[in-house]
Amino acid sequence: MAGGRDWGADPLAAALALLTAGGILALQGVGGFQLLVAAGDPAAVARLRQRKHRPAKPLALLVAELKARLAGMEQPEARQLLELADALVKTSVWLVGGDGWAYDIGFGGLDHVLASGRDVNALVLDTEVYSNTGGQASKSTPRGAVAKFAAAGKAAPKKDLGLMAMTYGTVYVASVAMGARDEHTIRVFLEAESYPGPSLIIAYSHCIAHGIDMAQGMAHQKLAVDSGRWLLYRYDPRRTERGEIPLQLDSPAPKRSLKEAMEQENRFRMLRYSQPERAQAQLQALERAGAAAIVLHSLFEEQIEQEQLDLHRHAMAGADSYGEALTYVPEPSIFHGGEDLYLRHLEQARRCLAVPVIASLNGTRAGRWVESARRIEAAGASALELNIYAIPTDPELSSAAIEAEVEEIVRQVRAEVRLPLAVKLSPFFTNLSAMARRLAVDGADGLVLFNRFYQPDIDIETMEVRPNLLLSTPHDLRLPLRWIALLHGSHPVDLAASGGVHRGTDVVRLLMAGASVTQVVGALLRHGPERLAGLEEELATWLMEHEVASVAELVGCMSQQRCPNPAEYERAQYMRAIQGYRPADARQAQGPW
Repeated sequence: MAGGRDWGADPLAAALALLTAGGILALQGVGGFQLLVAAGDPAAVARLRQRKHRPAKPLALLVAELKARLAGMEQPEARQLLELADALVKTSVWLVGGDGWAYDIGFGGLDHVLASGRDVNALVLDTEVYSNTGGQASKSTPRGAVAKFAAAGKAAPKKDLGLMAMTYGTVYVASVAMGARDEHTIRVFLEAESYPGPSLIIAYSHCIAHGIDMAQGMAHQKLAVDSGRWLLYRYDPRRTERGEIPLQLDSPAPKRSLKEAMEQENRFRMLRYSQPERAQAQLQALERAGAAAIVLHSLFEEQIEQEQLDLHRHAMAGADSYGEALTYVPEPSIFHGGEDLYLRHLEQARRCLAVPVIASLNGTRAGRWVESARRIEAAGASALELNIYAIPTDPELSSAAIEAEVEEIVRQVRAEVRLPLAVKLSPFFTNLSAMARRLAVDGADGLVLFNRFYQPDIDIETMEVRPNLLLSTPHDLRLPLRWIALLHGSHPVDLAASGGVHRGTDVVRLLMAGASVTQVVGALLRHGPERLAGLEEELATWLMEHEVASVAELVGCMSQQRCPNPAEYERAQYMRAIQGYRPADARQAQGPW
């Protein structure tokens, strides 16, 4: 419809008919239109209709010149052609919408367009977290993601919109992620535009509701593709005409962990923390297996800060957007990912366990710890571990300043809580023995030796720095064994060994060195809670075979107290190890001792 007239279903044909009419032939002098206005030339009409004609000037400019000429003409045909002239330029029609429109509330309309066969392009910006769906979980949300109306994690898989469109066999379908492969994205848009029928492009779109740093959005897209979580593909029906398979998978083989990719997003990570009944079952299994006490996972300083930032961010979300954007995430009553969730987990553990439950705070700076320590004490923790985890990189920061900050943390927390207080340290102190003595004065009741720093790795293929989590082995036992033997009896603190405990004989060695407690993590992660019962049985067997009446008889029997000068003890052991080494020892060694 143009100018009140109905030109039928093909305004281009009507425009061409007028353009080649005898009364308008005078216009053939307009630059580049000679071929188009050749009266009765079917080839010229076909070239224009198929958009293969390439005049000297861009077609849009030529049409603009044509309209300028037509505006000064009085013939009826000229007036009619003026109304239809824009049809001479190919029109690119695009529908652009989000995943809520495409997967949910607007799916019926989109499906109708794709099935129509018309030359229309649809671009879906897929964030996978749309929630304004009329009281139901969005069908764009992947399985396991936490979102509105799916606070316990979505149980059903995500609707495969691309696959559904492919079933027509006449729709160009593609999936893209600009941050992963920008050249692939450009190729897809060019192919969709050139396809003479409906096309559908599904574009991965990072979103604030993913719980990521939006400044790293493109890198996040790349991780989604590298892990295989988001596929890149093209389905082009024109390939069938050439005897080729229409579907092309453009994603490379996965080279990153799917778990790593999903752990980057709050919507997946939250599920791990939102199943308290599962956590309780695991804790009870450890208690049944013989655990004397349970140390909960650490609450990180960054989690506390991030929770405060999240609360502010979600309170402000939608301030410059539409009202529907306010429902991206679950309601605050079920959205917990930091300190509140940790305290709730602690309270539940205390209710379901008879053994002591020890909380753990992990951070680097004084000040932030105190309020969290108070809340942990109020939640019923049996004791508190201060997990000092930091790698100093400032060349201007002296070792004395680093140690002073650690001491200040312990003093501040000790002044606010009455809980038994343990400090988990790294082995990297100038004089660990002096540091241990000062921490005892500052109020520490025990030391946990040692913190294991997880070292990054370099992917030499992608030239990226990657996190690398390696569980401990029995060889990690040697460092805590050495220092526990040196510190036992010379400082008024209990000593706990952490790292490398995998067998009952490992427990025996640490007790002999002077440990009051041995912590077990890696062995349980590898073999489950039942491995704890195995360790206890192996320890009992050793005690019986060596006619040792109780564990108390072992504690400290091989510590530095057997040698009056700890420095000489260390040097003597070093010299003995060097002088007694034989190459055959390396082939026959069975353990870390």
